[in-house]
Amino acid sequence: MRKIIAFLLVFLVLPVSAKTKQDKEILDLLKEIKLHYSKIESFEADFKQVKKSPLLAEKAVTFGKFYFKKPDRLLLEFTSPYKIKIFYKKNRIYRFDAKRKTYAVLNIKRHRENAVNFLNVSKAFDFLTKYFVIKNVKTEGRDIYLILFPKKRRVRKKFKIVEMWLEPKTLLFKKLHFEEKNGTVTDIFIENVKTNKEIKDSVFSFSKKGYKKEKWQ
Repeated sequence: MRKIIAFLLVFLVLPVSAKTKQDKEILDLLKEIKLHYSKIESFEADFKQVKKSPLLAEKAVTFGKFYFKKPDRLLLEFTSPYKIKIFYKKNRIYRFDAKRKTYAVLNIKRHRENAVNFLNVSKAFDFLTKYFVIKNVKTEGRDIYLILFPKKRRVRKKFKIVEMWLEPKTLLFKKLHFEEKNGTVTDIFIENVKTNKEIKDSVFSFSKKGYKKEKWQ
């Protein structure tokens, strides 16, 4: 769970900087990806996260669902082995733990523009080109394979490398791979993707009733 949240938040708090130069081929590909995602009004998918860490004796496997609806509705729902929901609403991120009956709030008011831009995947690639050098590597597989090398010092302190696999026809994400400086390796698999399907507003609603507030960690 923390890996997915951390990957989101790292882009919410990064300062704006000058654009990174990229090869024309990758710029054309990114332009195509951004154009495709700009037409997506809603997004729903299942995900599986597999995390390996020097601090863990065994792999940690997490399952959940992801919901997004323009302009800024977001829900990350972790279904196994724990039940936790992460919402974005009006400059804040809310985390609800169903088992412990607790919730926590993270205020990101200072970074609202970055947060909303990141929720829009087409604009999120603008952030990626600022902080990573992106390479499109040809492989024997049919998927589009991108490698992202950290360029900015703040990102290099966290990540060694980020890899992405996209479905070539739809340009939808299939897999994300992260390698951190501390030796942690995380893979996120995305399946059962549905785009531009009706998602009721009630999916993104929540209530604090019956939950005890705790500090965000």
